[in-house]
Amino acid sequence: MSTALPRPSPLSNAPLATTTIVVVMFVALASRVAIGANDFVGVCAVPKIAFHWTGYYRVYTSIFTHGNLPHVIFNALAFVSTGGNLERSVGTFHFAWLFVTFAHVAYFASAALAWGLYFGLGYTQGILTCAVGMSGVIFALIVCETNYTDVGRRSVFGLFDVASEWYPLALLVLIQLMIPGVSFLGHAGGVVCGWMYVKGYLNFLLLRDAHAERLEASAILAPVRALSSFVSANAERGARSNRDATARAFPGFTSPRTWELPVHRSGTGTETHGAFTGKGRKLGGDGSTTGEMAALVKVDQRALDTLVQMGFPEHAATRALQAADGDKARAIEILSDEAVIAVDSSEEAL
Repeated sequence: MSTALPRPSPLSNAPLATTTIVVVMFVALASRVAIGANDFVGVCAVPKIAFHWTGYYRVYTSIFTHGNLPHVIFNALAFVSTGGNLERSVGTFHFAWLFVTFAHVAYFASAALAWGLYFGLGYTQGILTCAVGMSGVIFALIVCETNYTDVGRRSVFGLFDVASEWYPLALLVLIQLMIPGVSFLGHAGGVVCGWMYVKGYLNFLLLRDAHAERLEASAILAPVRALSSFVSANAERGARSNRDATARAFPGFTSPRTWELPVHRSGTGTETHGAFTGKGRKLGGDGSTTGEMAALVKVDQRALDTLVQMGFPEHAATRALQAADGDKARAIEILSDEAVIAVDSSEEAL
């Protein structure tokens, strides 16, 4: 008689910062229920007072406050999916800093959109709205995800497919049509925030690798580092300096030593900005067996980038793609088998 294995919860494999943020979301809801708080006037995001210092606390209270249990569950599931992937790529401290950055930028971007509608079209309802929820940050994460994955088209709730670059906007419009009461400007502010991130306009706000490494090395945070869900910052994956990005972002307004998104680099040295890091690649030509094979089997650069982002060494990923004739799924199997063999060998040696 076989027994069914317990199904893992959505948080069972979530990294530390993602899990912590989701827990705070549910604690905030439980606290409001416990004290019988039924209105959101004191905690919601109101564009009319967004730029006044007395309402600054609303940056945080508005994103952790949710209308009801279905609202917080829906946002939590979306956040675990998108935020967890990003945290695994950049590290826990980088992600925590990025979350705070996104919270601020999405908040003020939505307020700026509301004021733009007021001054441009005389639309007053936008600046008087009272919005709660983490949807703005989630939309920013969705924009990031669609820019670092190599999926060409995405399904919008299973109704129709769109090109990946249009997916956030399609989602924005469809959700508004399906649920007219949601904050369109709050979601739109998140899309603007994500776009600014992937284009490099938020480079100067990113956490420096040196600061992340200093945090990880501090004795006071040793208990945090010891947690299995903690993701260490990696110089190959985290935010890094790029002096060329500033001129494209805010010429004349920011320092040339700005801290930008990691970038994907082709073998010729040209750059294409993505949400996560890659590194310079040059295949073959060194006289080794791997170099000779690279001349015979062309490795797809995007597939190689994907495997490197998953944590596999570049040379091993290249060799696996060559052995699999460019089949990425088969290459992952080869690399996984090699990892298992390496672990078994180390255990035997011990």
